[in-house]
Amino acid sequence: ITSSIIKNTLETNNDTELCQLKRKYRNDELQLLVDTLNTSKLARNKHLKRLSKEKEKLTHEILIRKAAENKASNSHEELLYVLNSLTTAVYLCKIDGEVMFMNHKALNLLSQRDSLLATTDKSQYLNKIIRFNKENDVNSPPLDVTKQVSINKFISKTNAYCLSNDGREALTPVGLTVIPTNPNNPLLEPSFIVVVEDKSGDEKLKEMNYIVSHDYLTKIYNRKYISEQLERVLQEEAEKYSFAIIDLDKFKAVNDTCGHRAGDELLKLVAKTIPKSLDKNDILARIGGDEFAILFNSEAEISKKKSFNIIADLEKLNFTFDGKLLPISCSIGITNLRKNDKKIESVMTRADEACYLVKSKGKGSVEVYRSKITTLHTAEACPA
Repeated sequence: ITSSIIKNTLETNNDTELCQLKRKYRNDELQLLVDTLNTSKLARNKHLKRLSKEKEKLTHEILIRKAAENKASNSHEELLYVLNSLTTAVYLCKIDGEVMFMNHKALNLLSQRDSLLATTDKSQYLNKIIRFNKENDVNSPPLDVTKQVSINKFISKTNAYCLSNDGREALTPVGLTVIPTNPNNPLLEPSFIVVVEDKSGDEKLKEMNYIVSHDYLTKIYNRKYISEQLERVLQEEAEKYSFAIIDLDKFKAVNDTCGHRAGDELLKLVAKTIPKSLDKNDILARIGGDEFAILFNSEAEISKKKSFNIIADLEKLNFTFDGKLLPISCSIGITNLRKNDKKIESVMTRADEACYLVKSKGKGSVEVYRSKITTLHTAEACPA
């Protein structure tokens, strides 16, 4: 059947877009063709509608995906910015130690930084690019961070040291935090994060605090520190404490006879000896020249017994300098702290007055400050 025959034989209904015979319906070969065409057209229209819906759906999904990709890209940039802004070094590693990412601070910690950036080998392992030591000794065995991960399934923290990147054989104190990223997910490749915190500033701060609070010669606390502690206890239960001033007897004669070097050695020896008679909560300080002070964590009557022990320990020392035996003794004045004490100066003044009274009565003894002082001689009060 030619196309012209079909055209003359069929007509199209514009509303339904279906083909119809121009002549009266007969069961002939052309009817079969019409039915086939109609069935095909209906199927095509249905298919086009489905494709149109799928196109709309795909277009919507593409828009969502692009938005998600843009958001992910922005988040990635933001994450990189945050990581590179950190003052701590961050390494992301595979379970075998291969480094997948490191931030700017991590690069700065590397002693081989320049050669690492120039190399074409992208497989860098943490234990090869940076060395951590457990001890502050360049010859001590290195700390295997990868092994730490296999031992500790959870977040672990430790202190370590790593070589500085300035060419010196010096170790920088650091804090290591090891974080497994997916320890319980078998579908993800095992990895871990190492966070390295530079603690050299902490060490410098400790050193500065030590210098500010300690006497340079004897290495015990200084006047500033014990004054701060005295001020602190005055704001607490002051009556549980007492304060003492110790003055070395005949110290000037030692300096005049043997020189200041002998005097310095004597002061260091005294600073080592006095703590033997103190409790762990008592605070000893050198407050100037040959004067020491003690903030006792006890009332004066108990502190008095400790003070006599101090005198006995010092008198037993056989201090010699350049072949000369130099006897050691001291005078100690003690005062109780009172509820109405507001200024540390008044406390120190009372202890000073008690100490002065001891020295005026013959030295080598202890005096507790009272409104009406009664001298307590060593021979009477010191236990046998």
